[in-house]
Amino acid sequence: SERYVSYAKLKYGGTEFWLFSTHWCLHGPCGPPDGAGQRHRLSAQVIIDLRRTLGAADMPTIITADANSHMNNSYDSDLGVQWLLANGFEIAGKGPMAGGIDYIFVSTGHWLVGEHTVGPTSPSDHPSFKVLLTIVGAPTTTVAPATTTTVTTSSSVAPAATTTTTSSGVGAPATTASMTSSSGGGGGNDSSSVAAPMGNYYRRVQGVGGYGGTCTCPDGQVYDVGNKGDTCAGGASSLACEGGIP
Repeated sequence: SERYVSYAKLKYGGTEFWLFSTHWCLHGPCGPPDGAGQRHRLSAQVIIDLRRTLGAADMPTIITADANSHMNNSYDSDLGVQWLLANGFEIAGKGPMAGGIDYIFVSTGHWLVGEHTVGPTSPSDHPSFKVLLTIVGAPTTTVAPATTTTVTTSSSVAPAATTTTTSSGVGAPATTASMTSSSGGGGGNDSSSVAAPMGNYYRRVQGVGGYGGTCTCPDGQVYDVGNKGDTCAGGASSLACEGGIP
């Protein structure tokens, strides 16, 4: 099947970095006689070439990948994984799916790699995981832990694709959404104690966790929200969504 790569230039704490997200082939032409390794290596080459074309070859970079590196039982010896490792990247963390086929790669020399934790699986079929990354030379700049999940992408540049979701930044309250009445009430959990305006009320709130989902307001607007501090143990009911549909 046709594959894609998603990418974005981001800034956190005044420091710019690049994020690429990819999903390498599994079935069909990925199998014998062509072999998964050859196609995975091509996908890795496309990412490295694209990074260079974008002028990002010397910038801090993260690659998240569902590498399907268990094809031919290769894992870290997969030709695509090895191509990234030979061209300026190292493995910052791996998820537990299928023995370790989900990766977070970081550009060598640009990142300090911190805590690695595994999170919930839903709504993906792969367990999520996150790695705390700090850009070298910017001790106060901590990139929000990246959580790998398999989702749909729309960018079209390469034979590979997935994107990642990102949990809330370290030390930064996550978000909640509430739908208020015409009186402007509601939003009592807002740490700033500012009265909610009429309409949808989307704000940052202390005590809202990093794992989350979406909240659909009665007017159809959809917002990304955190959970109520229980790492989504209650499913949709755990989301900080007041008056809407989680």
